Amino acid sequence: MVRPLTHLKRFITGWKGMLAIAVAAGAVLWHLLACVESPMAFSPSGDLAFVTMEPYEGKDLMLAGPNCYRLMVLPKGGKAVRVVEETVDAMLTAPAYSPDGQQLAYLRIPLVGGQELEKHQMQVQSRLKAAKDLLVPPAIAPEKPASQPSTQESLNFEDFSLPSGERVAEFYSEAKDTTLHPVTLVIRDAKTDTVLSKTTIEVPMFADSKPDSFLMAYLLTRPQYSPDGKWVYFCLADMLMGVNPTTRTERILAAPADVATLSPDGKTVAMLKEPAIGFVQTDGEMGLFKRWNQEPSFSGIGWVDNQTLAVVSRSKKDPNKPDLVLSLVRKDGAVASSKTLPSPALSGEEGEEIAIAPNGKHIVIANGAGVLFLDGQAKALSTITYQKEGEPPKVKESYFQPTFSPDSKQVAFKVFDDDRKGVRAIAFFSPEGKELSRVSVPPIKPGSTRPASMPTTGPKP
Repeated sequence: MVRPLTHLKRFITGWKGMLAIAVAAGAVLWHLLACVESPMAFSPSGDLAFVTMEPYEGKDLMLAGPNCYRLMVLPKGGKAVRVVEETVDAMLTAPAYSPDGQQLAYLRIPLVGGQELEKHQMQVQSRLKAAKDLLVPPAIAPEKPASQPSTQESLNFEDFSLPSGERVAEFYSEAKDTTLHPVTLVIRDAKTDTVLSKTTIEVPMFADSKPDSFLMAYLLTRPQYSPDGKWVYFCLADMLMGVNPTTRTERILAAPADVATLSPDGKTVAMLKEPAIGFVQTDGEMGLFKRWNQEPSFSGIGWVDNQTLAVVSRSKKDPNKPDLVLSLVRKDGAVASSKTLPSPALSGEEGEEIAIAPNGKHIVIANGAGVLFLDGQAKALSTITYQKEGEPPKVKESYFQPTFSPDSKQVAFKVFDDDRKGVRAIAFFSPEGKELSRVSVPPIKPGSTRPASMPTTGPKP
């Protein structure tokens, strides 16, 4: 009876997820958009690379045209950003610098035309209807004559499970999305912006239970190079994978997985898939998963050192006013420490983003309500508050995606403009919370993205 029960559990989880998303996806996705931003990356020399999406709205994310994505670089000490690529035909994920700073990697995820999107939506609706029909209990079979006594051998679990395990397994096989979509890992020369290589990876980006795949890709996909520069690791389409751009080979390390981060020595990838935290060796030899009873933030994990992962979570003691907790978890699964943070200023929003200084002396946590600057022992140094629980925002700008410079002396933020619905500047703060400088991000020029898919510098990709 194990097999049909397993299929039944998977199926119920899948169709309930589809129905729930169909009803509440808009609100949930916008909440995520309001509290998180796409990661940024510093090169070893101090250049800062990042991606923006404008307008920053939780609608039509799979459709080519409405949203413009730009990959930009701010040189160290520079006063203006350089646009490397600009497109409305593909989503661009967070960038990553190679260990030597010579290469810049990111993913291009193709968006779809209106007819293709409409076709996909019709397929989803058809499968939802099939799921509902399947769950209607079958007609009760007539009683068997007493002359045919039942025996233990004649009992078949498939006959009395509602619906039958066989039908569930059949539908599960048919309903799961088998359409693969090409995603491109792009490697550019970090100095000239020239495209050095493109590696195509096929992933099921349109899985029925994940209509928010594109949003999650923008918010959470963070490519990271191995220390030797040979592999690029990232989470995409529920898979933790590594790609070798030179040999054009790929390997799947774990699934399912929502977000991941590579340890400084490149030997372990920490991944998050509620309700568990996983530690997977990059050589594929071992993986460890630890059940996590709190609510971790998808953007709230980061390595303190090669052995210890920092995790930002919301406790479940009081659902109305959950505490913000910073835990240190060793890669063997042991919790080294857990501390409740001074979070009244940050209690209004979820989706915490964490940044840990390379020297380990400072930590920064940001979300939709403010920014918390801490020392290496999680002692509060200062707080930026622009929204308290139950009150309107004080200002029209907010700070997201804290990222420490390689020398640990500055932390950069994306400055989000509520009126513009996009990033308007990159701001630099001291680790203690004092703003040092900022550089404006130019707005999209009307008509500049028609036609799309043209980088503003370097050759055509």
